[in-house]
Amino acid sequence: MNRYNIIIADDNVNFTKNLYKYLKQISPIINVVAIVENGKQLLGQLYKHHIDLIILDLNMPQMNGIETLNQISHSLKINFKILIISGNNELLNKITLSNYTMISKILVKPLRLKDIYSSLIEIIELQNTVRIEEKIQDLLSSFNFNRTSKGYTYIYKCIIKSIENENLLYNIQNSLYSEIAKETNETICHIKWSIQKSINVMIKNTNSDVLDKYFPYCPKITSKVFIKEIIRILKRSCK
Repeated sequence: MNRYNIIIADDNVNFTKNLYKYLKQISPIINVVAIVENGKQLLGQLYKHHIDLIILDLNMPQMNGIETLNQISHSLKINFKILIISGNNELLNKITLSNYTMISKILVKPLRLKDIYSSLIEIIELQNTVRIEEKIQDLLSSFNFNRTSKGYTYIYKCIIKSIENENLLYNIQNSLYSEIAKETNETICHIKWSIQKSINVMIKNTNSDVLDKYFPYCPKITSKVFIKEIIRILKRSCK
């Protein structure tokens, strides 16, 4: 089970104490690694931990949220997301999401603890989707596919759907291909033919060492074999 490291940055001590207790009780995947009261303290913590997400209030002493966002934007490699919470309209009006790409969502105080939790889970799920898609693209880049072909598009869709519902792999033609056919308004036969054609072309254009690395015991790489093996590799990389 993956855990997500979070920092809470807010100078309201009672609020942060209650939020910490709530998150600890309700979610085993959320790990609050630090609670800070201003931007200076937050910046110091960023060098001590691997951070996935920050809950950031805007109205804080010494260094407010806007100043903190500017510091983060200019001086740090950003690999985390930020959930803004604030009741200060003046500061909220200064935020332009296009200038702060690390901001995933803004919540306006007063708010309920469960609303913060729901937003955290929403952000985490979105980030997981992005990371999985990046892993798929990275893995498929090992093979010399024609990325503009319909077959490649169908392969990508098959992998995404199989990750979402692994049961589709038990009957690829009637379950998985059927799902893709409905989504693309094509026939199952067309989906199957396009995928296998794309794989056949890929096999001809891909270095044999690469194929031997990923399919060492497969004399023939069919569409079913390829998709199942890619899913197995992805599952292993996510552990």
